[in-house]
Amino acid sequence: MLREYITSLNRMLLWMVFYWPSILLTQLGHWFLLIFIQPVSWIFKLFFSPEIVAEIVEATNACGWFRLADAQVSKYYGDKYGAWPETSTEEMYKLFGTMFYMSLVTMPEIEDYCKICPPFHGSWARAMVRSRRRLLSLMKFLQVSTEEPQPGDRLHKVRPLLEHMKRTCKSIYQPSQCLSVDERMVKNKGRTVLKQYMPNKPTRWGIKLWAICDVKTAFLLDFNVYSGQAVPGQQEVGLTRAVVEQLTEPFRNAGHVVFTDNFYTSEALATSLTVHGTHLVGTIRTNRVGFPVGLKNTKEFEKKSQRGDARYFRRGQTVYVQWMDRRAVTLLSTYHKASDTVQITRHTKEAGVHVEIQLNQPKVINDYNHGMGGVDSFDQRVAAYCVNRRTKKWWKAIFYDLLEIAAVNSYLLCKDYRSQHPGSISTLATYSHKDFRAGLICRLGGITPDAPVPIYRRQPPQRNPGPVAAAAAAAAADLHLPEVTVHRRNCVLCYQLLRKQMKVSHHCTKCGAFLHVTGKNCFRDYHLHL
Repeated sequence: MLREYITSLNRMLLWMVFYWPSILLTQLGHWFLLIFIQPVSWIFKLFFSPEIVAEIVEATNACGWFRLADAQVSKYYGDKYGAWPETSTEEMYKLFGTMFYMSLVTMPEIEDYCKICPPFHGSWARAMVRSRRRLLSLMKFLQVSTEEPQPGDRLHKVRPLLEHMKRTCKSIYQPSQCLSVDERMVKNKGRTVLKQYMPNKPTRWGIKLWAICDVKTAFLLDFNVYSGQAVPGQQEVGLTRAVVEQLTEPFRNAGHVVFTDNFYTSEALATSLTVHGTHLVGTIRTNRVGFPVGLKNTKEFEKKSQRGDARYFRRGQTVYVQWMDRRAVTLLSTYHKASDTVQITRHTKEAGVHVEIQLNQPKVINDYNHGMGGVDSFDQRVAAYCVNRRTKKWWKAIFYDLLEIAAVNSYLLCKDYRSQHPGSISTLATYSHKDFRAGLICRLGGITPDAPVPIYRRQPPQRNPGPVAAAAAAAAADLHLPEVTVHRRNCVLCYQLLRKQMKVSHHCTKCGAFLHVTGKNCFRDYHLHL
């Protein structure tokens, strides 16, 4: 109990540390936030902090030097001497901005973003990276960690960044009452033991992640990558129960309601969460251990029941609800009462006419329909502007997904802050995900509002003069030649010989003396006697 109290206290302190700028800025004015803190990039850097980016820079530089030392790697990726030009934290943030730009503006190939021929020139990627060669070099030699692999750890290449992202997601956001647990898929078909096949998902092949999201905002609170290895506690309680207990452990004894689908829901899981002050609501399969025998005859119930009929079973704090819609739907809940119902409208066909009918639906089913989509809503935002690129390396697919997690969570935090402080981040009537991505690209890439469009303009060729022309130009530069000026001065020779002030407008290009050129031979006589 003491350990759980300390965990809750730590989460509360971290939440206060994150939200203290909003309390302070309410008093000082939102202009301070707009000018100095720059919330779009500042919130994103909570996830990809300068310290963690410095580790990525160090690993990338080490990989660049090591790979370019290999004779089989093309020297195209180095400088003109074949060495690796080391990257920096600032350039790495610009690379992230370029990746987000690629998700917003799609082109067939990555090289197209830096081309200078029509119709590709004008891409803002050229304003963030130096050249196409540099962009390809950074993408090729990108590394996340330099730590030595631990025995049995299949995720060692992204382990430091993975743990940092998990800690940040759990610490900076205070979730609402309702949470949802579901799977996520990161698209990848590379050769790896992490690859899974899920035919019912939009992404059928990829790396599976267990995720828990806030239902109200779809903020991703925590996640675990399924590596095919045993989850802690799996041997004792089974995989699905161990997954849910591990994800909900930081949110215990806070009165949360967790929504799950029939892959996870069981009476044993419901009892375990109830002990730790957490409720469970979810659909359940009839072949689960402890499922009531009186509710297993689902097909018979569908034949004899009419639309809107329901039956219940209660065991302790756990209630089973089976309701007839077009088919029988069975749910388990430790939060609802069996007698709570809501009025819903259904469309049906009677005597060849489409009509609306009113039905009594158990409240547990209505709440489940509204509460189970947290992870799916998060995936929809990720799919709208996806950073993930086709790669054979499994860890790069996870790295791209971590960038997406940081971007989407940052957008949700900005949106939440903007709802509490209107006009603080953007003066637009609606602040969409696309608007946030555009602002984030400009902040990370160093693009100012008045920056010129990076259009390539071909310069006229500078021809190298031949040796004869060069010698003639050098000889002409050494000659005394007359030149007309806008000024009028006394003729130097006339003044020396005749002591007369006679104004002329011609002067010598080499010695600068003003002399008569027309009417008198002062220019010739002066230079013959030098």
